[in-house]
Amino acid sequence: MSLPGNARPGVAALRVSTEAMPPRHRVALWREEFARKFLRLDIEPSDSDHFRADATIRALPGLKVGCCAISASLWRRTSGMIDPGAEQIGIVLGSHSPAIFTLRGRSVRLGFGNLMTCPHSEPAEMSLPRAGRHVGLIVPYKSLAGLVGDGNLSPLRVARGSEAARLLFGYLDALSDEASLASPALSEAFVAHVYDLIALAFGVSRDGAEIATRRGLRAARLRAVKADVRANLAGADVSVAAVAHRHGITPRYLHMLFEHEGVTFSQFVLRHRLDMARNMLADPEQDHRSIATIAYAAGFADLSYFNRTFRSRYGATPSEVRRE
Repeated sequence: MSLPGNARPGVAALRVSTEAMPPRHRVALWREEFARKFLRLDIEPSDSDHFRADATIRALPGLKVGCCAISASLWRRTSGMIDPGAEQIGIVLGSHSPAIFTLRGRSVRLGFGNLMTCPHSEPAEMSLPRAGRHVGLIVPYKSLAGLVGDGNLSPLRVARGSEAARLLFGYLDALSDEASLASPALSEAFVAHVYDLIALAFGVSRDGAEIATRRGLRAARLRAVKADVRANLAGADVSVAAVAHRHGITPRYLHMLFEHEGVTFSQFVLRHRLDMARNMLADPEQDHRSIATIAYAAGFADLSYFNRTFRSRYGATPSEVRRE
């Protein structure tokens, strides 16, 4: 599988949608120009006349992530489609829409929130009984071999309901912000963390356990905590105790996650509260709201503290930012 424009560091993306294709040619074009060319797969839609698909593939060094919203269909890799030189393994993320995989005469139904291995070195089938959204990863097998315990990446092995699997779902959201992975160092770290989470979900080796826990698990937990704080500034409790409880960790461990970034949890929350208030003050649609109302909406209970910290961060008072 190759993507155009992958010479630069960071994330290369390819999107293909049937909406841009003539209706009578959609199935043929999707099959020939996308499924067979990029995925080495064939496809048989359940209803060719109403077939719809929209797929995005993002490629980083050592990792490819595919996300596809597609009609009910059958995907098949025959022996003639296998690349003998590609030692890759697929990791499929279970979605709300069912997916049934068949390999070596054995069928497995993948449930929501689970992960499953699907090797690219053997013929296999994937049945999608109804329309849905599906996500899969392609990883060089040797990249996981040192982290995962013997036998834990056997074909159609399912990792069910682990914390690492749950964190992996959320961690992949970072791909939507390609600018945050633009540098080689950031993209390499992201890929390493994905490897760690996969290994922790399926079972790490003795040598890989400490690395994966210290590196990938910590990074994914930190990202999940940050997303929680940003999403709940104006609503749910974002105290240390409340956030730690929601993520199943101790307050001390939560503080340690931020210490490695050189910032405290309180500083992170304050910064995002101030950013939230500043965005509202700069929004013409919020002109009807007083500065005090905006401060309270951003989570500040003390107006004088808000004014003082706001000026310290932006070098201007809330009133001056609103006028500008």
